[in-house]
Amino acid sequence: MNILIEIDHPAHVHFFKHAIGIWQQRGNKLLIVARDKDVTKSLLNEYGIPFVVGSVKHGSMLKEIKDLFAHVAVLVRMARQFKTDVFLSIGSTYAAWAATILKRPHIAFDDTEHARLEHALYRFFSKIICTPSCYEGSFGKKQYRYHGYHELAYLHPNRFTPNTAPLGEMGLSENDIYSVIRFVSWKAVHDIGHRGFSEEGKRRLVRKLEQAGRVIITSESPLPGDLEPYRLPISPTKIHDILAFGSLYIGEGATMASEAAMLGVPCIYVNPLSTGYLREQEHRYGLLHQIVHEEEAVDTAVKLVSDRGARNRLKSRRDRMMADKLDVTAWLVDFVERYPDSVNL
Repeated sequence: MNILIEIDHPAHVHFFKHAIGIWQQRGNKLLIVARDKDVTKSLLNEYGIPFVVGSVKHGSMLKEIKDLFAHVAVLVRMARQFKTDVFLSIGSTYAAWAATILKRPHIAFDDTEHARLEHALYRFFSKIICTPSCYEGSFGKKQYRYHGYHELAYLHPNRFTPNTAPLGEMGLSENDIYSVIRFVSWKAVHDIGHRGFSEEGKRRLVRKLEQAGRVIITSESPLPGDLEPYRLPISPTKIHDILAFGSLYIGEGATMASEAAMLGVPCIYVNPLSTGYLREQEHRYGLLHQIVHEEEAVDTAVKLVSDRGARNRLKSRRDRMMADKLDVTAWLVDFVERYPDSVNL
């Protein structure tokens, strides 16, 4: 089988990385087409995954729309040369449109209910849309629900064992108290009209958490000069090892909030936007807190990072969640290889 995977975001690298290796071992041919965004290329290179760059991610929505057809044309050319059998993506309009032009199936994976513009652009051109069972929206007959989260494609215990070596690179040990903070760019379509921490809020958060231990920041956007020394100083491929031993995660990024929940790390998601998977993790399993106001978020963060028993209390909740969910990579590999027989609508 010739499988084309369109990678639009660093998180998509993690979602597909284990499946890519398994598919290759089973004799399938893979073409990875990546968009040049954030650390996407760095992640692919460090994981040793061959790829080609299909387009550059713009900061402007107007530029994205203007270049839409050009990006699709490039993908069609690449896919035709590769003799693609199936397109895979996490809700990519480019992959869905290219697949339709070439009369090939596009299998989409989606977990973000509020990405309405993206849904409008790709849903009618996709053969099947796979979502977590907790997804609160509907794609009608095209929807296939599975018992998992995107983050369990790479953080399920079958796929991930935390490594303490990256801590040593940073002068830390697994017994140290430290907090991981994530700031996003707020340039996605669904972010329009919303904002995260103010600059003063970022400084206050760092000052307060620094009283308990070290602070590590990962940020899509430039940081104020005085906060740059806190930026993660090692490869982004090691962020999950760093996060796994952390005392606290707090940030604007939904993906990293869910990752912290998968790892049993006390976490606070600071964003007015939510998703079905975050609500399930908060209300069904008690694995995270979603807070909108930065002052409340900072105060809650100070309490959590000072609570030595917080991680122990989360362990049983995390174990209960894991018992309910799939090894998503194992499901993904099987679903794609058996498609369309894997679909029972």
